[in-house]
Formats: sequence, C-alpha cells, structure tokens
Amino acid sequence: MAGLAIINSVGQMAGFLSPYLVGFIKDQTGSTDAALYALAGLIVIGSVVALRVSRSGSTALASVR
Repeated sequence: MAGLAIINSVGQMAGFLSPYLVGFIKDQTGSTDAALYALAGLIVIGSVVALRVSRSGSTALASVR
C-alpha cells in the first residue's frame, strides 16, 4: 500500500508543478516549444528510470509475507 501512496503523491505533485514549469520556461524563452521539450525529456528520463529499477527487491518483500 505504501508504494501506491508514493506513486499517487508523485503524480499529484507533477500535476501541480508542471504548469508552473511550463509558465516559467515560456516567460524565459517566449515560446512553449522549449517547455514541451523539457516535459518530454522528463518523461523519457522517468521511463528509463522505471525500466532500470530492479524487481528483485519487490519479490524478496513478497516472500517475507
């Protein structure tokens, strides 16, 4: 259950902070293109991190229960 709470918290935080990030980058550059590229880059980084996370820790925890 704690894992779901962390995932939900990170998702809510991203939903709250993303418009501020887009607005800040638009104010600095005058265009939303750079902001969208930044968000796309963060999505790619998050995907790579998610794929690199080992599942061995989760199976070890499941075997304890």
